[in-house]
Amino acid sequence: KLVAAAAASELLRAPKGEAVEALAGPLSSFQELAGVEGVHVVDRAASAGGDVAVHASHGFGANAYSFDDLLPLLTKRPDVKRATAHDHPGFGLTRRPERTRAYALGGDAALELIGDDSNRALFVGHSMGAVSAADAAIRRAEAGKATALAVIAPAIIAGSKKPALAPRKKRLAAVIARALALPFSLAVRSAGWLFRSRAVGWPLRLALRRLVLSRDFWLKGLGASYGARGRGDADRLRAYAARYAIPSRARGWEAGLLAFTASRLEQTLAPAPDWDVAARLVAALEAPDVPLDRVLVIHGAEDPIVPVANSRRLAGHLGARLVEVPGAGHCPHEEVPGEVEAAVSAFLDEW
Repeated sequence: KLVAAAAASELLRAPKGEAVEALAGPLSSFQELAGVEGVHVVDRAASAGGDVAVHASHGFGANAYSFDDLLPLLTKRPDVKRATAHDHPGFGLTRRPERTRAYALGGDAALELIGDDSNRALFVGHSMGAVSAADAAIRRAEAGKATALAVIAPAIIAGSKKPALAPRKKRLAAVIARALALPFSLAVRSAGWLFRSRAVGWPLRLALRRLVLSRDFWLKGLGASYGARGRGDADRLRAYAARYAIPSRARGWEAGLLAFTASRLEQTLAPAPDWDVAARLVAALEAPDVPLDRVLVIHGAEDPIVPVANSRRLAGHLGARLVEVPGAGHCPHEEVPGEVEAAVSAFLDEW
């Protein structure tokens, strides 16, 4: 019994974890952005004479270190003034806020980091982060400032150019939507509450801890998301697995992931900036007085997570340039950063 009790105690014991400040790198700072305290920011100063500010938004499960190879390459350009990346609430080393809305995929933090002291701004977004980057780009351009957008394996549904519904079908759709709204609302709110409750949240936190802290979790996970070229570079794969693992050493990291999940469930019931990103991009690109000058879509040809077909449709829908990276998977900026930088640089050269 004593042995069993000791084993159970060890299984249930929460790792103490480290302070996020102890895990941050030399280019890191913790700032208050968009009303959230303790946002982890990686800031790379570049050419003093440059006029382009670059900001990168990471994907689900990743963090600002996902751009550790791409951004230094971009800062070598004489026209790039500064390049930043931050950890979205719920991920990385950013502190976990209490407010549900703090986890929304808007571009507020990116806009604050870009600031107003640069003539031009390039927002880069990977996968989930493409939503934040697109929102920031649209809003900055709508304010009359020269803006460009580059998305990598974007988790943005391509949209449709089908004609609008006839009035009769619109009325029918509205009736169906109202009939489904109440049960859907109750189901989503219940799911969000369960994720935050002790009864469900605590076991989930324990399960996450044991899963992510297990040996080779990130190595295997990234290997499954990379293409043949990324998997073939063992040193690079191990280096990025180590970067992805850094936040799991922080205190309370798993609570942030659960809070983000609960937030996304609840936000399906409220207007959010990521609901119709493709339509908003089309409107901004077509508006003559909105200087969203250009959009670049980059996608690994072997992406097992977001199909490259979606980016083909999205690029066609937006009239954007599409670059497919052969042999790369879901994270081409990590797998073959030089090729992604070359695509982004060619894009900037024409701006």
